Amino acid sequence: MELPEVPAGEYKVQVSAAGGSAETTVKVAAGEELSGVRIELAPKVTVRGTVVDLEGKPVPGLTVTVSGSGGSSAQDGKGNVTDESGRFEFRNAPTGLAQINVSPSSRSEFDWTSLPATLSGEASTIELPPIRVARRRTAPGEYGGDLGFTTHEAAPGADPLKRRWSVAHVRPKSPAALAGVVVGDEIVSVDGQDVQGANSYLFPTLTHAPAQTTLTLGLARGASVQLTVGARP
Repeated sequence: MELPEVPAGEYKVQVSAAGGSAETTVKVAAGEELSGVRIELAPKVTVRGTVVDLEGKPVPGLTVTVSGSGGSSAQDGKGNVTDESGRFEFRNAPTGLAQINVSPSSRSEFDWTSLPATLSGEASTIELPPIRVARRRTAPGEYGGDLGFTTHEAAPGADPLKRRWSVAHVRPKSPAALAGVVVGDEIVSVDGQDVQGANSYLFPTLTHAPAQTTLTLGLARGASVQLTVGARP
C-alpha cells in the first residue's frame, strides 16, 4: 500500500480486512519518505451473548454492536438484534479491548448501554457473560435532576474494567450534602446494584433520575445513604 504526498504530521492508520483488523500511529516529517510500516492484523471473532434486565429477565429487540481499535464490522441480516430469549450474535468483531454497545429502539423502556470487554482471539467464537441493562428513569431526551455531587474522571489509559466512582466535589446544601455524601466517598452501589469495575457502566443510567426520586447509595466506607434528587439549579 502506498500513500503519496502525505503532509507532515501524526496519523492514525486503521486497517480492516476479512482476516482481521488493526490500528497504529505513525509520524511523518516534512519531506520524509516513510517505508516499512508493519501492521499486524488481529483476528476477528464471533461474539454471542444474552441481554437481560436487572432482575435477570431476557430483553428482546435491542441492537448489539462491538467496536474496538479496528472499528466494528457490518452484519449479515439481523443476528445482532436480541431475540425473545435476549440472545444475539455479532460476527467479525475486533479482538482486544472492545466496547459492547447495546442500543434500544426509540420506544424501548431501556437505556442505551456501553460496556468494556476484553475479547481474546484464541477461539473463533466468544460467549459473553449476561449483559445487564437498566430501565430508563427519565423520558428520552429528558434531563435528570440534581444530585449535588460530581465524580472524578477516569485517568487517561486507566483500565475501564476497574472503573470506580469516587466523589470529587459536593456542593454545599445540595441533595448529596444533605444525604451525608462527602468528598472522597466511593460509591459502590445504587439502589442495591453494584456499580464497581465491570458493572460501572450502570452508574450513569441508575443516577439519571427525575427530581423527587430517592436513591440509595452504598459507600465503600460501609455506610448507605438516602439521596433525594433535587430540581436542576
